[in-house]
Amino acid sequence: MKTHLNGDAGVTYEMLFRGKFLFDQVASIDDLIYQLEAAAKQLKAMKAAGVVLDDDSSSDTDDHYFLTTTDAKVAKCFDMQPREDGDEELEDDDC
Repeated sequence: MKTHLNGDAGVTYEMLFRGKFLFDQVASIDDLIYQLEAAAKQLKAMKAAGVVLDDDSSSDTDDHYFLTTTDAKVAKCFDMQPREDGDEELEDDDC
């Protein structure tokens, strides 16, 4: 992975969102509804905080997507990591 600079904004942080793990514990339609609603709730919170879908990370056949932000505080709230393993540490500020 590489560090992606976005103007003066700095490092891009990312999180891998995998669709196939939504269905690991599904035994009924109610389980499916619960899993989908929980995922939608998390994605809505991330969107409200400014997290976006990385256009280059997915295709029509993939079951995974990279969600990104350049805001270190948002990244910390959602346990996102810098694109490149490095010395950058996110501070333990409250979300």
